[in-house]
Parts: sequence; structure tokens; C-alpha cells
Amino acid sequence: MRPLRAATLGTLLLAVMAAGSVALGTPLREALWSVGIAGGAAVLVGVAGSGLLRLLMGASFRAQVSAAVLVVVCVVAVGALAAANARLISPQDARAVAMIVVAAGLAGAVTTLMLVEKVRQASRQLGQAARTLGSGDGPAPTALAIPELDEVKAELASASARLEQAREREQAQERARRELVSWVSHDLRAPLARILAASEALEDGLAHGPGVVERFARTIRLETERLGTLVDDLFQLSLIEAGALRLSMESVELDDLVSEVLAGIGPAAAAKGVRIHSDVRGPLPQVWIAPDAIARALGNLLDNALRETPAGGTVHVEITADRGAVSVAVRDECGGIPDDRRSLLLTGPRPAAAGSTSRAGLGLAIARGLLAAHDATLTVRNEASGCRFETSIPIREERPR
Repeated sequence: MRPLRAATLGTLLLAVMAAGSVALGTPLREALWSVGIAGGAAVLVGVAGSGLLRLLMGASFRAQVSAAVLVVVCVVAVGALAAANARLISPQDARAVAMIVVAAGLAGAVTTLMLVEKVRQASRQLGQAARTLGSGDGPAPTALAIPELDEVKAELASASARLEQAREREQAQERARRELVSWVSHDLRAPLARILAASEALEDGLAHGPGVVERFARTIRLETERLGTLVDDLFQLSLIEAGALRLSMESVELDDLVSEVLAGIGPAAAAKGVRIHSDVRGPLPQVWIAPDAIARALGNLLDNALRETPAGGTVHVEITADRGAVSVAVRDECGGIPDDRRSLLLTGPRPAAAGSTSRAGLGLAIARGLLAAHDATLTVRNEASGCRFETSIPIREERPR
């Protein structure tokens, strides 16, 4: 296909040159003869130049462009010499053509060197931009010497930004993984140590006296239950983080659900000496939710508030149905949390505040994930003498389509 196309273009070019000569008063036969000799010589040089360019395919850009300019100049020069040898133009005209060709060649050489230098500058800038990919520096915002390559540089800058974001996410995940391993190790070690101590005491016959064996057995049972709860929480969090959470949705009377959650937290609050003050404003609607998931989310919020509120304090619960959503707010009396730690509180297990023996964050992370599955967000802010956790659950009477 390419030889046929080249032959067609060559035929058209010769026809145009012949027509131009005839229009200038040259006889048609002489015009065709002149064009044939000059064009034939030029075609031969062009074919040779194409071979040269093919040989230089792996050479530098400067060599390839210089060869292309040289081929063009040689095509004109050989065509003119062929016409002069055939005595189609006078010697004076041949010398004039030679001088023009030499001048054009010099101008072309200078222009080629300037163009090659601009391309080299743009190439160096692109290379520098490629080396900074993902490093956080990104390509410099300066324009390239060749505007057409600015799009390439913009794409490199965009790719660098995406790589940097991916690296930051990976680093954050790695930090979270290390913290989770540390947290789990800490919370596993304590109950396991108590179970081991109680078991060894029973095995060695050190449990004497009325109620001692029962006390050790109760310790083993409670610590085992605590480990089971921890494993269940970790499994639930893994499902949430993997996006594999499956919820059983149904229509639920929210009044009954909230009453059950508040009743469930009552004994623990009484044992610690903390009051639960609930303010349920107006009748709550029937909603389409996963009752176990919402109950667990609200229970985790209350457990966290109870853990952080000192004895004699009060946990405040406010529930309001308004504007197509149910707003739930739980406020404790923890004394407030610094801004930097508060922003990380909902992302996973974190060490508690200084002086506290508890570890916080796992239950809150699970609550956030369960609420997110209902298109609800969980926010936290300092208020009065503690922290206020608040969420807004959309009211749906049936499964959203």
C-alpha cells in the first residue's frame, strides 16, 4: 500500500510541476522532459535518504533530524544538477540554484540545531519529572520548551500526585496494622495471663477454702468471654473494612430498639456509679434498618461513654426524629479529647488518654462502619466537660431501590 501511495503522490507532483511550466510558456514536451529528469534524480536521492533514515532509526534525535534535512537539500541539489547536465537550464542558472541550495542547507542546519536543542531541553525536563514520580516533589510547574509536550508533563504530574496519595494510604494502612497488632497483643495478653494463673492454681491444688474454686472458675469464664468478645469485634471490623458486611434489613419500631439498648447498659452503669440520662423527643418512627447492627452501634457508643465517664458522672443520650432522619447523640464526661487525637478516634484501636488503663477505638470503628452501611455518618466533637458522638440515621419505611 505504501509504494502505491508514494507512486501516486509522485505522479501528482510531476503533473503539478509540468502544468506550472506550461503555464509559464514552456512547451509541454520540454516541460515534461525537464520535470522527468529532475524528478527522477530527486526520487533516487529520496529513496537513498529513506534507507539512511531507516539505518539511523536507533540513533539520537539530533542525528535523525539532521539526516532528514540533508536528504531534503540533496533532493533539490541533485535535481538541479541533473537538469543542468541535461542542458535544460543554463550554467548561470545552475550556479544560482547551487548558491540557493547551499544557503538553504545552512539555514536548515542552523534551524535543525536550534530545534534539536529545544527538544533536548524538553526531554531533560520530562526525564526529571519522571524521576520525581511518587516522591512528593512532583514535576516543576514551568512550561516546556515545546508546548506540545506540556500535556505529557501534566499527565506525569497527575500520575505523581496519584502515586503520592497511594503511598500515603499505604503508609497509613501499615501504621494502622502495626497499631492493631500492638493493641490486640496487649488485650490478649492480660486475659490469657489471668486464665493461665487461675488454671495453674487449680491444677496445683492451691485453691483451698470455701468459694475459692468457684472464684477461679468464674475468672476463667469471664476472661474467656472477654476474649470471645474481642475476637468477635475483630472479625466484625475485618468484614467492615473488606466491604463484606451483610445486613439483614427489616422494618423496626425504633422506640423498642432504643429502649432495649438503654436497658442493656443499665446494670453496667449502676455498677460503676454512672447515671444514664436519656432524652427521647417525641415518638420515634418505624424504620427500615438492620436491628442487630444498629443496636450494636448504639451499644458501642454507650459502652465507650460509660468507660470514659468517671464514677458519679452522667452519660447523656439525646434521640430526635426530624427531617427524614433520626438523630442520636451520646455525650460523656471524659474531659474532652485533643483535636489531633479526636480526628483519629474513629479510625480504629488507639491508646486511651494518658493515665487511663482502657484502650479505645475498636468499638467506635465498628459503630462507624455499621452506621455507614445505613448511609449514616458518625461525628465527634468536644462539648461541655466531655465528647459528643452524633449520628443521623435516614428514615426509610421500606428497602431503598
